[in-house]
Amino acid sequence: MTEETHRAHMTLWRTLTGGGNRALANRPDRAALRKLGCRKQIDLLTALAIPSFQAYRKNLSIGLKDQQNATTWERLAYAAVAASAIAWIDDNSNARSVAALLGGSGRDSLYSEVRFKRLLRCDSPERLLPEAQRMARMLGRAAPVSDLGNVLANWGDETWGPRKRRDWAFDYWKQNDAEAETLEATETESETAA
Repeated sequence: MTEETHRAHMTLWRTLTGGGNRALANRPDRAALRKLGCRKQIDLLTALAIPSFQAYRKNLSIGLKDQQNATTWERLAYAAVAASAIAWIDDNSNARSVAALLGGSGRDSLYSEVRFKRLLRCDSPERLLPEAQRMARMLGRAAPVSDLGNVLANWGDETWGPRKRRDWAFDYWKQNDAEAETLEATETESETAA
């Protein structure tokens, strides 16, 4: 992830939340971005009317010169998904990956394996938006904003999208594996002590 991309995600989050200072939060834009998921289809015209999203789009270098280009509109739709999910995050956590926060063993995981697999199978911004918003809410509104924005904004990219989803899958199940190994080590120590 480039420094400019990281800065774009963090700038949007700080604008929407006030960066921890509620008095500086842009509540109308935050509410409007959260509402993007209330419909079956992403309303890009509504998203483009939100000033914070306009700035975010520009910071991500998504131009509107070639409005007939389907790739531009798809990139814009994935950016809207990312912006909508970021709007649900109250606190920027220092965790390495959103997927690592979601992972856990069995009942301890925040996001079930079935739900996580459904998230990874999302093949359009319309399918991704409700899953991304659900995921952001389930995180307790605390997540690494830059990772969340970067993965969601690049979800449909042919080069970066599959790589980002693969990284998330490894992080999710690595968390499960690490907890399983810890549990096995604890059980082995208990058996040898007995």
